Amino acid sequence: MKITILSLLFASLSFAQPMQLDSLYIEAEKATGTNRTPLIPSVYNKAGELNLEMNLKFLALGYNKIRVESTFADSQFSTVALETESGARFEFVDLYIRHRSQHALDTVYGFKYPNENSVGFRVRFK
Repeated sequence: MKITILSLLFASLSFAQPMQLDSLYIEAEKATGTNRTPLIPSVYNKAGELNLEMNLKFLALGYNKIRVESTFADSQFSTVALETESGARFEFVDLYIRHRSQHALDTVYGFKYPNENSVGFRVRFK
């Protein structure tokens, strides 16, 4: 029964629309400021950031956002983070699933790297 319902649902969607690139960003920043903690080398020695974000649209309602963030110090990358969000965009509400993970490249910690998976909604007012 479930397979039949899913088949009917997917058959009614228009697959004629290919995935479209909505936006692509590359950000580069040079870090300044003195209020940093020396306890976390990747933050204390941070010289800047290099980030990439790509937003895709598909199937009239669907979207996918992929963001890679990185920090660097002394010509070496310190951290790399990945955030992906996939969902459906309706008139005023987005329903989505999100994954976030971050990895320190210059420090060894006694615990696992931050990793988060979530499901949520966003209400858009304009």
